[in-house]
Order: sequence, then structure tokens, then C-alpha cells
Amino acid sequence: MARPRLHVARAPLRRDLTVLAVGFALYTLNNLLLKPLALPPLASWLVRGHLNDVLCGMAFMAYTNCLFDVVRPGARIRSPWVTAAYMFGCGLFWEFVAPLLKPSTSDWADVASYVMGALLYWLIDRARRTRDATPQL
Repeated sequence: MARPRLHVARAPLRRDLTVLAVGFALYTLNNLLLKPLALPPLASWLVRGHLNDVLCGMAFMAYTNCLFDVVRPGARIRSPWVTAAYMFGCGLFWEFVAPLLKPSTSDWADVASYVMGALLYWLIDRARRTRDATPQL
């Protein structure tokens, strides 16, 4: 008996996996190289407190669309409003519900950082879709 084949949109999946890998690489570089630096106060606040959250928002959107690419390619998140609302909901959960299970600090700036990262992903994805839709001469 033949196994059912998953519907996989290969090009978007490759691009989402690339964004996911770049997000993890930048996260690692931030932890190893930027955080230990002596930075001015504002830069230190951004790099130490929120850059990883921006990168996680971007990577999580890539991960979410990777799942859609594998299971149901037509269901990819493409709208900036849906992207922001989805990540806002995820951020609320991570910052305010999850600490009820494992104590940690909650921060609205982290939620905003997740949303900014998700919108950065949306800009990257939109640029890709625009480039792919442009007829090649």
C-alpha cells in the first residue's frame, strides 16, 4: 500500500527554513558576541533585553509558515495584520500565561519585540513574493 504524500510547497519551505536558520544564527551571535560588549545604555537595553525577542518573533513566524508549507501550503500567513495579531497572541501567552506555570518576569516590551520580529519576517516574505511575481525579461 502506498503511503500518502504530504503536499509540500518546496520553494517557500526552503526560504522559511533559511529565515529560521538565520534567526537562530543571529540569536547565537547576539548571545556570544554582542551581549558581552560594553555598550552605551540604550544600545545595551536593546541588545541585552530585546534583540533576541525580535529574532525569536521572526524565527517563530518562519517556523509557523514551515508547518503550513508542509501540511497546507495555501494556509500560509501572508497578511501583516494576521501576522501581528498572531504574534501578539503568542507573546501574551509567553509573557503572561507561561509564567503562571514556570515563574519568570513578564514584560510588555518583550511582546512588542515579538511583534516587531514577526513584522520583519512579513517584510522579508513579502519581498520574496513580490520578486517571485515579477515577470523575468
